[in-house]
This record gives sequence, structure tokens and C-alpha cells, in this order.
Amino acid sequence: MIAKNDLKPYLEALAKQEPKSVIGRLDKGSKVQKSWGLFYEINDPNIDRRLGDFPEGVVPYGLIHRVLKSSRGEIMEVFNGSPEAPFSKAYEAGVGECLEKAILVQLSAQRGREAFLINGYLTEDDDVGTAHAYNIVFKDGKAFLVDAQNPLAKDSTDKITHPYIAPILGIEEDSGDFMVPQEWRQGRTYSIF
Repeated sequence: MIAKNDLKPYLEALAKQEPKSVIGRLDKGSKVQKSWGLFYEINDPNIDRRLGDFPEGVVPYGLIHRVLKSSRGEIMEVFNGSPEAPFSKAYEAGVGECLEKAILVQLSAQRGREAFLINGYLTEDDDVGTAHAYNIVFKDGKAFLVDAQNPLAKDSTDKITHPYIAPILGIEEDSGDFMVPQEWRQGRTYSIF
């Protein structure tokens, strides 16, 4: 097991490997692969600022979740038959699933703290894992797993009342599974590809 104190150097090392399962920073021109073999190019690294004026490193999880609606059909329209699209096009269309939300979390978080976008897996209740993007965000030296696509609870207006922000205890090196306290598991296992 890789202990929580060694997590940041471990993620930094993974961010240097190809293919990119871990991304440590998004800048203008960065490319992020969607699980369908499609790529977003980050053409506006400040696009998250359109959500509002927040202090450096503050991540508006609730706004990110509400602004981007899940619609595979509309996401495919963003690509319009091309394997690559500017990320701003998805944002302006108001569509996004886990990857698009994780990109906005990464852009917001990386201004004031260490953050990593993870292209990995989510397994729920020991079912078969599915491709899923999420983030690891560091605050005051502590690592937190952030899933902007799957909050713990929302109210009737789709406002997040409990985001999924779980403290990380470590990572199983063999499986790539992040370890979080039992009360945060909620039947979920997050892994790196």
C-alpha cells in the first residue's frame, strides 16, 4: 500500500507516464482523452471563471454539477464527427459527464492547490467497474477524492447538499484502488487505470 503521505509523489510520477491516466496540470493546449477515444483540447484554461469569481483554489462543486448536464447525444454533437473538440464547446453547450466535470474541477483547484485529474474506474457495490473521471485535490497537505459527477445527495432543485469529497488513506499499488474511510465508501471503489 502507498500511504497517504506518499500519495502526491506517486501521482506526480504517474502524471509523467503515457498514456495519461493521471494529469497533474491543465494548460492551454493540453489534451484530455475521453473514454470513447475522443479528445478535448483545453483552449481556455480560465473557462471555470465563467462560473463566478471564486478565491484561488476554491472549487464550485455544486455549480459544476448543475451547469453541465449529462447527455451523450449532445456531447457527440460537440465533436461533430471529429476525434477532437475544444473544451469550451462542451462548456458552452452546457453538456458534460464525469470527464467534463473533472476538467472544471481541475482547472478551478489547480490555481490554489495541488490537484490531479484521474482517468480511472468507478466500481459500485462490487459490480463491474466502468470508466470514470474524478479528481484528487490536496488541501493543507491532505488528499481528498472528489467526484463531481456523483455527489452523495442533491435536493429537489438538483443542488448538491452533500458533495462526494472523501479523505484518502492511501492507494493499493497492485490494484490502483484508492482507500477511503469506510463511512465514505458508500459502496464505491475508485481506481486508476
